[in-house]
Amino acid sequence: MGALPFESTSIDVRQNLPTKDFLITNYPNPFNNSTSIIIETADASVVDVSVVNILGQKVETLYEGGLEAGRLILNWNAKSSSNELSTGVYFVVVKSDEITRIKKMIMLK
Repeated sequence: MGALPFESTSIDVRQNLPTKDFLITNYPNPFNNSTSIIIETADASVVDVSVVNILGQKVETLYEGGLEAGRLILNWNAKSSSNELSTGVYFVVVKSDEITRIKKMIMLK
């Protein structure tokens, strides 16, 4: 096998990707009163994790503070929330200084 007829260059495509990102899932979805919210991150950061309704109104703050790299599991019981919540669409919002991620959740009663 001979030399290539052109000069090759390697490019690191990861250099332009954000270093602090969140993956959010919840199980079960749809859910009946309670769900487990799983947040995964590659880097440590300070976050605010909240549940908001379809109008964007904050229903409940689930977590505020430092989050280490890895996985955080939060169990949300909508029935024990201070507001009487009805069947519908809710969103879990994860905010840090650099990034905001939103995940849709559906509550069925």
